[in-house]
Amino acid sequence: MAIAGNIRKIQLSNGSVYTIFDQGALRLDPTTKKIITGVGPVDEAILNGHLSITTIDDVPLAQVQYKVLVSPVIGTDASTGKPIYGQVQTQDIRQVLKNLGLITAQVEGTTLDLEVVDFEGSI
Repeated sequence: MAIAGNIRKIQLSNGSVYTIFDQGALRLDPTTKKIITGVGPVDEAILNGHLSITTIDDVPLAQVQYKVLVSPVIGTDASTGKPIYGQVQTQDIRQVLKNLGLITAQVEGTTLDLEVVDFEGSI
């Protein structure tokens, strides 16, 4: 389990590795629906390179117990059509991934390993 305030190793889907100071700041970007870090260069690599986080401290993302900052959409502004976001909350990263309908995938040698995101107690 990740504890806020530690150095974390983040691996992206292209294999690049970053080390970040974790302040419990992983968050779900409401526009792109990608999990980002709150660290500018890493987030730029994720968003501009169409990448995603695959592991944290060498543990596959779908197996990490970690709280992510989320801000649910609570409505739409009638004049602009833009979403209105509610209060920032935390949610287990596995639940966030499941809500997004994601699976994790990695290739080892010539084997493609797909893992459906699900865990006990999920809704």
